[in-house]
Amino acid sequence: MKKKEFTKKETSDPLDKPTSGDVDEDKGKDMDIFQKLLQKFSITSTGFRKFSGSPGENAYEWYSQFSILEDQIPPGKLLELIRINLIKDAELWYRSLEGEEINNLESFKLYFNEEYVILQSKESQENFWKLIFKGPGNDSLLNFVRKLKIETRSNKLALDV
Repeated sequence: MKKKEFTKKETSDPLDKPTSGDVDEDKGKDMDIFQKLLQKFSITSTGFRKFSGSPGENAYEWYSQFSILEDQIPPGKLLELIRINLIKDAELWYRSLEGEEINNLESFKLYFNEEYVILQSKESQENFWKLIFKGPGNDSLLNFVRKLKIETRSNKLALDV
């Protein structure tokens, strides 16, 4: 075992600690080990919301949790992360297109938008117009306006009240 010698630096800084050439060498080895561990690190699905494709789920919002990772994770790994967070009907939809139509992240985004985001947007717009034509009914005007505001949020419309 190597014997390490520590000497006090010639400074008046009370925060300085004993140093040695061996300490820097060990630090470099530790960094190499740490970097190798980071390279082997793979992201698990812990902490990500699942998506089933059920009515009422916001597909755009669900995908946005992954879109912030696009610059940090290789596309293949990101697609795998997305795949393991699809459940029920959405998982079935993905498996039916996997390998043929969906073979990379870009094709996934294209088909996902067609299947869930655009479809939900159309449904939300229909719900919005149904609500407008129905009017407040027995609700107060204030509650009617609140419902409109909720619908406009999902349609990305601006409603100033």
